[in-house]
Amino acid sequence: MIKVLSRISRHGVLFVVAKSAVLLAPLLAAKQLSQSGYGQVEWWLALSTAFGPVLAFGAHGLLAYGSVGSSARIHQRTATVYVIQAGVAAIVLAGLLALLGPAWAQDSVAPVLAQSGLVCLQMALSARLKGLGHGAWASLVESGLYICLLGALLLSMAGWRFAWSYAVLIATASAMAVFGLSKAVRLPALRRWRRRNYRGFLLAGMRFVFAGMLIGFFMAAPRGLLGVIDTNAAVGRFALIFRWLSISIVVHQFIMTVFFRSLFADRATHERDRLLAMTVAMVSCASIALVVVIRAGWLGGIGLPQPAATDARLLWLMAAVMVLWSATACCEGNLFRLNAPRAQMLAVTAGLIVFAVVAAASVRFGSDVVLMMILAWLTGFAAMVLMQLRALAIRNASMPRLMMATTLPVAICSILGALS
Repeated sequence: MIKVLSRISRHGVLFVVAKSAVLLAPLLAAKQLSQSGYGQVEWWLALSTAFGPVLAFGAHGLLAYGSVGSSARIHQRTATVYVIQAGVAAIVLAGLLALLGPAWAQDSVAPVLAQSGLVCLQMALSARLKGLGHGAWASLVESGLYICLLGALLLSMAGWRFAWSYAVLIATASAMAVFGLSKAVRLPALRRWRRRNYRGFLLAGMRFVFAGMLIGFFMAAPRGLLGVIDTNAAVGRFALIFRWLSISIVVHQFIMTVFFRSLFADRATHERDRLLAMTVAMVSCASIALVVVIRAGWLGGIGLPQPAATDARLLWLMAAVMVLWSATACCEGNLFRLNAPRAQMLAVTAGLIVFAVVAAASVRFGSDVVLMMILAWLTGFAAMVLMQLRALAIRNASMPRLMMATTLPVAICSILGALS
């Protein structure tokens, strides 16, 4: 017990720094930028977090699970070489577009491309560090994009141009990620890079890339779709609620990052079920507490923009989304551990289809587009989790405690949302 507490305390500071950037950067952007400008930044983030995993082509999955002893180990060096080339190419191309094309403030291609390159690099390095048991450092790397955003916003408050500050910080963080990868993985000599077994890596990464691509698109779908069918202001309204409620996910991320190796290495299924159920239960308590605090107006003196207390229905439904988000991430780790990426892809596909159908119907017949988008996201998440739990049961890895820890708080939050 003392050893566990000591490990948590050692990792705590780095984790708090990393996740504070993730939580504060979007909220500071909402305060510092115009409503339209904040919506544009959120749209950039949504697109880059969807395209970044595609650019990585499953390298992060191979590095994470290869580091804990799976058959993916043989592809780790090639995956790292590929990620470095792909990420650097994206950053360089974004720089050329920024120099030759329209400014970042009027363009989306260059910012999204640059962010996608950084996401590609930071995902790979973070996965390798998690697999090696360096969870706190992994969380810091994983938050690189948001640390850059926070730094650019602070510089803009000091009089610097936000767009160019952001671009320079992304380039700097990308260079640091490349250096980190070169230290975390023993790379071959540069002259041998072209002779790596890229075909073998691509075939092995295929199972991770499609799953990562689908979940990336699912997570980005509401903000991305709102940016297309409505205004940046609608994106900003949705994102503000999402950012505040996502504070509850910090508990989940801490456990999954710091204890990744011990959770998904050899452990009895019932023991893993108990630990994951406890994780989801803690996220549920945090989500409900956040809604109560926001509605009570107890955060009025902190100086950051907050959701309107009158948006009670949106807040409760988003709290239910957070619980399902934690549950689906727990199930995803189990399915990848069981070498069942196809089941994960089917589950995410089902979630995307349900989201698309409900979103189309909601936008067509609903009056509040943001409310309808949250409702569509909630139903998509529910379909995904049900498919994942069924896939685990088929493989004799049932998670009854996880199911109960998910179902009860989602039902409570949904009922409170309907009554609001």
